[in-house]
Amino acid sequence: MVVQKTQNYTERHYNRGATKTVYHSPCEGWIETQIFGPCNPAHSHGVELQEATVYFDAAQNNVILKEGFIDTDGGAYGHFNDTLLLSGWGVLEICAGHGGIAQEDETTFFLAGYLEGYLTAGQMFNHYSNMYPQLLKDEKVLNPLKRFLREQDQWAREQVKLRRHSDPLWKHLGLILAQLDGLHAGAARWAQSKHRKPLSAFALQFLNGVGDLLDLVPALTHRSNSSTEAGAFRMPGMGHCTALIKVLPGFENLLLGHSSWFTYAASMRVYKHWDFRVSDTHAATGKVSFSSYPGTHTLTLIYTHTLIYTHSYIHTRVYTLAQRRI
Repeated sequence: MVVQKTQNYTERHYNRGATKTVYHSPCEGWIETQIFGPCNPAHSHGVELQEATVYFDAAQNNVILKEGFIDTDGGAYGHFNDTLLLSGWGVLEICAGHGGIAQEDETTFFLAGYLEGYLTAGQMFNHYSNMYPQLLKDEKVLNPLKRFLREQDQWAREQVKLRRHSDPLWKHLGLILAQLDGLHAGAARWAQSKHRKPLSAFALQFLNGVGDLLDLVPALTHRSNSSTEAGAFRMPGMGHCTALIKVLPGFENLLLGHSSWFTYAASMRVYKHWDFRVSDTHAATGKVSFSSYPGTHTLTLIYTHTLIYTHSYIHTRVYTLAQRRI
């Protein structure tokens, strides 16, 4: 993807194919330029742009959803353009916290997650169905994995409750958890409207824990304790992302190379643009664009400064728990 900035707007060019359409982004100052790929050029203009706005009703403690409608005074608003079969990417854009009514950061993140969950729930179901058999080939590991993720989630929420008022890291993690809770609730709202069984909490943990699952599943899989097995070489399984970075001798350029070491089953990609108004002064930015997957808040290839320390801290705790239980 190439990002081109001009004086009045920014264009995002997705470099496949020749048919191009332009539509206005719901977030002020952005215009989306989508170049459709060769997969289905005849139907490039038939892609439905899903738009919606959500509001938080504090009196009733519930979320009000309005489909096909962008209200910049809403708690969160945005769109999803399902162009996966045309360009190789779906495009999601969410703006939250910019409405006329002030709201807590936690509400902003919950509503942002809720809207994303509702707009992309169909893709979330498909991505989960694709990835489950890729990562869980032995059903015996399922219960230990569910227990591990449940305990990790419980521990993280306890730490947020205890430390969010004194430590900005845990306050920010609380916002991430609120966004995940919203994602789960929004996807459940969509499933209800389609008379489908909603995705479980484990499914959301699974989608957002792929990076950890690549280590956790082998660690939680029972192995023989015989001396022969203990000393045997075990071929590493599937990985996720290796990068090579090189600065040229004259510092005239920076070269980047990347391999995902992943599976073709994970080809349901979504490029996400988030624009959240965050009142917390410790947040480096409320805007981020990144490559990702349906139902996943992992920032594939790109990490923002606001999240990287949280990721590192939580991963440290994950492996500590894993060592204790294995």
